[in-house]
Amino acid sequence: MLLLDTFFNRVGTILVLNHTNMLEYKVQGLKNCLIIKSHFLTYPLLTYKLVYFTMWCNMLDIIETKLHLTNTGLIQLLEIKSAFTKGLTPILKDKFPSIQSVALPSYLPNLININYFWLAGFITCDGSFLFSTSQGITPIISIAQDIKSIILMNAILEFLGVGRMASSRQGVQEIRITKLSYVIYLISKLQSHKLYGAKSLDFIDFSKIIEMMKNKQHLTTEGKIQIKIIIMGMNQRRTNFSTDSFTQDKE
Repeated sequence: MLLLDTFFNRVGTILVLNHTNMLEYKVQGLKNCLIIKSHFLTYPLLTYKLVYFTMWCNMLDIIETKLHLTNTGLIQLLEIKSAFTKGLTPILKDKFPSIQSVALPSYLPNLININYFWLAGFITCDGSFLFSTSQGITPIISIAQDIKSIILMNAILEFLGVGRMASSRQGVQEIRITKLSYVIYLISKLQSHKLYGAKSLDFIDFSKIIEMMKNKQHLTTEGKIQIKIIIMGMNQRRTNFSTDSFTQDKE
């Protein structure tokens, strides 16, 4: 989060969400939001969030040109806002009962932008490095996204050339890579394309175990014990965080 804040010249605020271990980066104010808008127009979003980003940009345009100070502009803002997932607040619905939501823009991501630099960032946010230990030790690289982004998920699968699309569950589509040779291949790609935050630490631990599996150490009693110890400190069970690991280049 600190790196993100520095990247955007400290235009936002880092918040700790109550009763969670989650952080939120919040940017407010027209001037600051225009900086964010400019970045994502240069580096377009590829998930379904692109649809809402497009509407958000339309709202910024109305505010930037001061049309929101007119009745027509205000109505346009409310019509766009009502199309978002949370819609209008009860107070706004009561004050403006005749507001009709605008039609959602078409979801047309520029899939030519998919590359390993982009994928590393995407996995940092929406990927997981896991192991199943129910029958031996099976590595799992998982990339999950709302099923609305199925166009993107299919494109990622095609780009990778490995893995499979798992059955959707509760509106979530998942790409799973479990075959050891495929996992080793993807690790080799990600090692030269930086991950950030706690996910980078999970990637380091995941890679250690994969190296042990390559050397057949997972078949020994001592190796199994070492692997289980590493797994117990990964993902949501991680308690050991090293700031240095967030910024250093992968070797």
